[in-house]
Amino acid sequence: MKRKQQTPSSLQPDPPFSHLRPTSAWYCYQTRTRRKSSPSLEQVREGERLAVSDINFVEHETGMNQQSRILEIGCAWGRHSLELARRGYQQVESLDVCEALVTTARERATKAGDTLSLLALDYLDYHTDTPFDIILSLYDRSCLGQPDNAQDHNSLQHLARLLQPGGHLVFGICDWPRDLPLPSRSWEEIEEGFELHEVLSERTTMKCTHRTLLLRSDGSREIYELTRIHYDLAQVSTLLAKTNFQLVSAYHAFDHERPYGSENEGLVVVAQQQKLPMLDSHKR
Repeated sequence: MKRKQQTPSSLQPDPPFSHLRPTSAWYCYQTRTRRKSSPSLEQVREGERLAVSDINFVEHETGMNQQSRILEIGCAWGRHSLELARRGYQQVESLDVCEALVTTARERATKAGDTLSLLALDYLDYHTDTPFDIILSLYDRSCLGQPDNAQDHNSLQHLARLLQPGGHLVFGICDWPRDLPLPSRSWEEIEEGFELHEVLSERTTMKCTHRTLLLRSDGSREIYELTRIHYDLAQVSTLLAKTNFQLVSAYHAFDHERPYGSENEGLVVVAQQQKLPMLDSHKR
C-alpha cells in the first residue's frame, strides 16, 4: 500500500507549537527534543555560576539595583531570575515562550523559597501600562532574531514601548558569528523518528535559516525553521537608532574584558532608550 504523499503545505509544526510564531515554535521544539527543559546538576551549577557574573555585568553597565523594575526575556529554567531574587530584586517579570521551561523555573523557585513572576509568553505579545527600567535578554537574541529586517525593527519598537525613557536594553549571545555559517545537511535518528537538519545561507542578504524536518515513524512530518539576519555592529547600531535607542557599549560576551572587535564570535549589546526632548512652550 502506498503512503500518501504530503505536500509542503502539510508540513506543519506539532499541535502544541502550531499557535506560536515560527521562531518560537523552532525554539520550543528544540527544547523538547533535546530535553533542555530539565537541566542536569552540572548545568545548574554552571548556570548559577554564570548568572552571578552576568548580573554583576548588567549592574555595572546600567546601574541596575533593587529598586529597578525589570523585564527578563527568555528566562529559560530561571537561573537569572533566581539570582536576581537572591540579591533582593522584587520587581522582576520573567518570560519564556516555552511552557516546559517556565514550569521548571517555577519548580526551582518553589524549592528555593522564592516567589517569582514567571509567564509562558512570547515577549512580542507582552504589554504593560507600567514601563520597565531595564529589559534583559541574556543568552538570547530574540530582540534581533526575527526573519527579516522589518520584523526586527518592529521588535525593537515594541521593546522601546515597554521601557521608561532612559531605560536600558541588554541582550546578546556568545555564539553570534561575524560571518554566515556554511550550508550543510545531516540526518539524525531520534526517539520520534528521523530529523533532517539543514543550514541555508543567503550571502546577499546575510540571512541564515536553520531548518529541521521531523519524519515520524508513522510517516507524518513536521518542519521547524529559525531564520535570522547576521547583523554586524554598525547595522545593529543603525537599527537601534531608528527605534530611539542609543548603542552604549558592545562586547563578545557578558565580560568587560572582551570588548567587541577583539574576537570573531559573540555579540552582547547594551543600549539605552533616548529621552524625548523637552518641547519649548513658546513653539507651536
